[in-house]
Amino acid sequence: GKCFRSLCFSADGSSLIAGGNSKFVCLYDVSERMLLRKFVLSSNASLDGVRMQLNSGQRTDAGNLEEIIQDVDSDDPSAPPARPLGRRSERITRLAIRCACVRFSPDGRSWAAASTEGLLIYALDDERRFDPTDLELSTTPSSVAEAIRTRDYGRALPMSLCLNEPSIIRAAWQCVPPKQIPLVAQSLPLPYLDRLLRFLGAEVDKSPHLHALLLWVQQLLVAHGPHVRDRMHVYEVPLRALYKGIRQRYEDMGKVCDSNQYSLTYICDRLSEGPADIDEQLSLA
Repeated sequence: GKCFRSLCFSADGSSLIAGGNSKFVCLYDVSERMLLRKFVLSSNASLDGVRMQLNSGQRTDAGNLEEIIQDVDSDDPSAPPARPLGRRSERITRLAIRCACVRFSPDGRSWAAASTEGLLIYALDDERRFDPTDLELSTTPSSVAEAIRTRDYGRALPMSLCLNEPSIIRAAWQCVPPKQIPLVAQSLPLPYLDRLLRFLGAEVDKSPHLHALLLWVQQLLVAHGPHVRDRMHVYEVPLRALYKGIRQRYEDMGKVCDSNQYSLTYICDRLSEGPADIDEQLSLA
């Protein structure tokens, strides 16, 4: 029967892909427990399991007309051409569509299926981009910590984004010195740009390192501005989240700064009067 024989989670654990004894490979959202999409492996009707609806006009009391073996001396003029006679005890079988294995790529933006139709690769990107983390045999939290310890920030940040753990991403971007932010932002692989902008958009509301966060956003847009402009439909959501968060922080800090400005102006005015004037006013009070 139809069942799944191969399952694979994405690196961040947000998606699950499944394939098996069916022409479909199914993509599920783990958190919502919902089917996102069904991918068709083949449309070859000669394979068993591909045709979803049978032609009722071909059905007879003896079975499907296309699968009935006619004798060579059949008198029925409407009968299909006779097939070579073999052993009557042999069972008539057809090749079936099957998926033996499905796997996600490390960045989760593409996946592959090994099926009876060959190796099939599906990807979100229209063009292939080089990602150095694809060459890693193991991308683990310990390897990210080791890269941070050796100050290899250009390697630590993509690996943390591949793992998609908020605490690891936070440690990776906060440890980058301000002078090295432009270099690390420029070397960031494009498949991780959307994920980093989304993470910074969520951090802007609660992070105490607001100045460093704004430096990151500035340098990312300077380094990858043409790419973001050409794909606004992809980056519209994270950019709107950044704008909303930055504007809220600006309004909150503006009130505090205005209040402090008035207090500082009053203190400066009092000090400009001189110590004698202040002592005189205090004695009169």
